[in-house]
Formats: sequence, structure tokens, C-alpha cells
Amino acid sequence: MQKVIIKDLNMKFPSKDLFENVSLEIHDNDRIGILGRNGSGKTTLINIILGSIESTGGTVHVGCPYGYLPQSSQVTDETLKDILKGNYHKDLFKLMEDLSISKMMKREISKLSGGEKTKLLFLNAVKDHPPLLILDEPTNFLDTRSIEVIEEYLASYRGAVLLISHDRDFLDHTVNEIHHLDQGTLKKYSGNYTFFRKKREEEIRRQNIEYIKYMRKRKELEAAAKGISDKANKLEGLSQNDYLRSRNKQLQKKAKSMRKRIEKMEVKERPHYEKEVSLSFNVSEEKASPILVRGENIGKAFDDTLFQNVNFHIRNRSKIALLGENGAGKTTLMKIILGQTDHDGRIRIPPSAKIGYLSQELYHLEKDKTPLEDLGNYSDDPSEIRNLLGSMRITKDMVFQKIGSLSYGEKLRVELCKLILKECNLLILEEPTNFLDIETKEIIEEALSGYEGAILLISHDRYFIKAVAEEIWLLDEKRLKIFEGDYEYYLEKQKPRDDAHDDILILEMNLAELAHKMALSAKADLPELEREYFALAGKVNKLKRKS
Repeated sequence: MQKVIIKDLNMKFPSKDLFENVSLEIHDNDRIGILGRNGSGKTTLINIILGSIESTGGTVHVGCPYGYLPQSSQVTDETLKDILKGNYHKDLFKLMEDLSISKMMKREISKLSGGEKTKLLFLNAVKDHPPLLILDEPTNFLDTRSIEVIEEYLASYRGAVLLISHDRDFLDHTVNEIHHLDQGTLKKYSGNYTFFRKKREEEIRRQNIEYIKYMRKRKELEAAAKGISDKANKLEGLSQNDYLRSRNKQLQKKAKSMRKRIEKMEVKERPHYEKEVSLSFNVSEEKASPILVRGENIGKAFDDTLFQNVNFHIRNRSKIALLGENGAGKTTLMKIILGQTDHDGRIRIPPSAKIGYLSQELYHLEKDKTPLEDLGNYSDDPSEIRNLLGSMRITKDMVFQKIGSLSYGEKLRVELCKLILKECNLLILEEPTNFLDIETKEIIEEALSGYEGAILLISHDRYFIKAVAEEIWLLDEKRLKIFEGDYEYYLEKQKPRDDAHDDILILEMNLAELAHKMALSAKADLPELEREYFALAGKVNKLKRKS
């Protein structure tokens, strides 16, 4: 059954034609990912489907109810309050427990993190079990465990899914079609992200070869036609002889025939692909200490203890990913290292440590300045600044706009440019790839992989972590666990032990029995059974994390 039919859709603005003749059909159980660079029109396409904006041409038909997850920045506190107050069916209890939503029920909206807001928006999208889900960046700000919960939910979801995401691992696990929005056209690729990337590379390589062959053949024919025409012109000027005049006509006819042949050749356009960009972060020339940061018995509490007795050291040139669930204290630990909040214990940082910090709030940016002016504090070479901004796709009029008027993704690019120009030997990065398209993520990955200083980063992008991190820190159960190996090593260490597996099976059987009781219970008995269910589900999740 067709759930959505889009035919010959156009979207034009006074300054730009966004896309044209876009067509798409969504059927039962389709899993479709919309992929494209920032600004290519992905969210605009979704908004046209939702009826939020009108296209400048074409038709859209939505033939079923749908659940929609917008980006959390587009949602008001009132909407989030309504979601928290909602009544949810029993079959959503497991999802709510796995996403730790029950813990948010009594929290103030203003104190919810970006990840917690995304969880609520996902719950709101699926609550009525609609036959179609439309999800705009559903993994933004989520911890890796919550992303896996959503992947598992979508795997068993009975309905169609249309989503926008730049999370490559998530796309690999959730979609079986990629529709690539590029240069105003939408092209379908069967398979997940990895398959799309392979096919796209092959496509560009083949188009490039065909274009080279076409240009070579065209130039050969043009040169031959010109040579014949020049020869004919010489004969025409040299003699009045009938034979030579006849020969001249034959040559002119042959040259004309070759020009027509050139005109009839199938034109091969030069394949479009972004210019390859190579970036590198400047490193302080001052000799750095072998240990850049040392933490001793670090603790922090708000209403409850966040973590305690945390010990660590950051070695020069180490590349560390700090993991943990939303609310575990990752950002707080970073702020403790930076001296931005009080804490128990002691932080030791030698004078040779030069720290560059990227925060989610991007508060280092001067919003009343333009990118050119702000970066002028770190380089007196305007051409260097322009080239760097251009490599991050801050181009044309954008370099003269006030930073405050730029989108979050554009502001993040400017802040990353600033870190590139700074001379640091330790980069502390909080979600450095949020809202960046895949092509830009790959540029940053390459730059960080080749960085000769140390890195401590928070990221929930598993693909990015695999590419950059060589050591994993995990904040869990108020303690810091250190894994001296890459992300694959960390995953291997997280696999359940056989005895733990048996315990989990028994508890899950008890959960199933409780769910059955809840389905048959009287209304008065339900609250107590629900409390028991959530407590037991919490034990299961805790055991899974431990093992």
C-alpha cells in the first residue's frame, strides 16, 4: 500500500532553486533514509510532506496517519510538558524504561538535556503506533545506549519509516533505501549507508571515466575537423584549377560532416563532487608535559551524587572518547577539567598544557561579529581565514553575516575553524559533529586522526568514535571505567558473560509474566504492578550494562 506519493516536486526561492522534479513513493514497511549535504533541502522536503510549507510545483499525497519527530530545537517547553503528562499504553512501558523516561516525569523541563528532549519526542512520535514515522535527526544528543534502543524499536516496528540522519551507523542499522538529495535532484539507492557509499563512489568513478573519454574523443574530432577546414581554405586561396576547386569542396563537406558528428555526440557532463579538502589543527610548538591533565579522587554532586572517586590522566597525544548515558555527568567532568565548576578532589594541569575547548553551547563565539572578524583574532592573514572558512563551506555572503544569524551547524563550523587556528596541545570537544553533514564529518575525522596533540571528546556518533578514538572512558554507576583500547576493544569488553546471560533470561521471563498480569489486572491493582514492572526492568538494564 502506498502511504506517501510525491510527484515532480519543485521548490524555488528568489535566491536559489532548491530542488526540482523530485518524486518519491513510500510503501508499507519501507525504511527510507534521506541523505544530503547541509542546505540541500532535506528538512524542507519533510516540511512539504507535513504540509508545513507549500512547494512551488508538483504534488504530495499522504494517505495515512503519521508520527513525527522534529529536531528538539524546534519544540517548545509547553509541548514537552504535554508529552510528560500523557497517558501511555502498556506496550510502551519497556521503551519508556529502556530510554529512562520514567526518571524524567518529575523533572523541570528547563533541566532536561538535549538527549532527554529527543527521547520524549521519539516517544510522542510512536505513542499511537502510526503506520508511518517521519523522523528528523532522531539520534541528536542521544547517548549510544539510547540510539541502540531506538534501533531495536525500529527493527520490530510494523510500519514505514522516513528519516533524515547524518549518523552513519544508525543509517546502516535502520534503513534499506537511501534517497540522495544532491544538486537539486533526488536519486534512489537500494541498501543501507555502507552500500550507498560504495555505489556512489563507483558511480562517480564511472562518470569521471566516461567524461574523460567523451572530452578526449570530442577534442580529437574538433582538431581533425579544424585541420581539414584549414587545408580546404588553403586550396581555395592557392588555385583556380577545377580539380583543386573540387577537392576544396570535398574537404569542406568532410569538415562539415565531422562538425555534425560532434553535435550529435551524447554530451557527458563533468561529474559533480565536492572538492577534496584537507585540514590540520595547529599544535603548540612549546614542549608539552607527558601528562597534560591528572584527576585525583574527583567527585561531584547536585541533588544526588553524580560521580565520586574518579581518577584519570590524559597523556600527551592520547585520543580519548568519553562515553556514558545522558545525565551520567560527561559534560560536568569536562567542565571540572576546565575549571568551570566546583568539585571534590584535585585537578593538576601543568603550565605547558594549552587547551582548546568546543562546547555544545558554542559560547566562545562573538555573535555580533562576522566569521571574518571573529577569526581575525587568531590569524592576521585574511586569505588564510577565507580559505579555511571556505573549506568548511562558510562562503560568499555568509562570511559577512553576523555569527548570531547563522544556523547551529554553521556556527559550529566557525568554532571549529577557530580551534584549527589556535595552537593547542589538548582539544576538549563536546559533540563536535552534531548537525554536520557526512562529508564535513569525514574532513574533521581525518584532521583529528592526524592531530599531534591530545584529544578528549564526547560524541554519540559511533562511526566518528571508531575513526578517531584510541582509548575509551565510560562514566557508569557514578564511577569512571577506563578501557585502554579503541571502540572495538571496548565493545568486546562489554559483551555479556555466560552466567550473566542466564540471569538476564530469568529476569526477562519474570518481566513477561508481569506484563501478562498487567493486561488482566483490575485498574486499582495497576499502579503497584507498574512500579514492580519498572523496578524489574531497571534491574535487567543494569545487569546488561554490567555484563
